[in-house]
Amino acid sequence: PVDHSVINLPQAVKELQSFNVALELDTKVLIKRINDIIDKSSHGIALQGLTAQVLPGMQAEIVGVNFQIDQPGPHVELFSNNRQTLWTWDIIPKKVGRQSLNLLLHLETADGGQQPRKVVELAEIQMYVEHNPEAWLKQNAWWMILIIIVMGYLIVKYRFIFSKKQTQQEESN
Repeated sequence: PVDHSVINLPQAVKELQSFNVALELDTKVLIKRINDIIDKSSHGIALQGLTAQVLPGMQAEIVGVNFQIDQPGPHVELFSNNRQTLWTWDIIPKKVGRQSLNLLLHLETADGGQQPRKVVELAEIQMYVEHNPEAWLKQNAWWMILIIIVMGYLIVKYRFIFSKKQTQQEESN
């Protein structure tokens, strides 16, 4: 139950080019809203598996299949001065095309005297990753140079062996 403006993304996302995703929430208001929904829900109805009161101290995580995520896993809350909690991730898309990232919240709940962690999906971010030939070239330049050197070496060696055989044939005739 959050507005899309709490997630900051770049205008365009390119393959192999790092970008930053930021999530900024007022966690106290979010916890109060979730707890109000849980209190008003009928018995047996759960909000993404939440049946007990949510406690302060949530963590956020971002996951995606075709992405390299700097420091993956749940992150603790970083508080800013305006009651907002800020989480940030540096992300590198590895594949061109339609991709998605999921923002997850790890919540502590008071469930029968225990405090188990529940993981709920906060948002799914859909994006189109554009092709980026310059970044691909930078990432793969050393492999290309190595292949060119090996090919050059093999061509020179083949010519040397071929010319040596030709010289030996001429001498034998």
